[in-house]
Amino acid sequence: MIVVGRVFLGTELPLVKEEQFSTEVTLLNVPARGWEETFLRIYASSSAATPVTIEIYSSVFEKELLLMTEQVILEAGEKIDGFEAHPAFAMVDLTSVLASIADQAEQGRLSVKVISDSDAELWAFLAVTERGDRSFTAITPGR
Repeated sequence: MIVVGRVFLGTELPLVKEEQFSTEVTLLNVPARGWEETFLRIYASSSAATPVTIEIYSSVFEKELLLMTEQVILEAGEKIDGFEAHPAFAMVDLTSVLASIADQAEQGRLSVKVISDSDAELWAFLAVTERGDRSFTAITPGR
């Protein structure tokens, strides 16, 4: 089961430039060992509630094998005085999903794609936390 909700605790990331938003975001080299806590954080370029599709793939001999698809609606943000003050946002707990498909991941790695189901542009990253020592890794687009 995927859980979506707002959580405001944790590590802050630097500001993302507008040109880094896109209608499709791909996150590469996602570990699929099952002992990490993995949260996907998705932001829209506007405050409007935004439907998105999350796809998880395993790469096999230069081909991608789709393992899971889930649709999520980003919770509406807020406009203040006509300006986009807070973007639409969702935080999706992928911990149990990745653990359940870990044995299908070639070389223990997956790709996660976040696709806008409208013309809204997105930016996303994965927060991966090791359960033992609580070390944190952010997987961002293009890394």
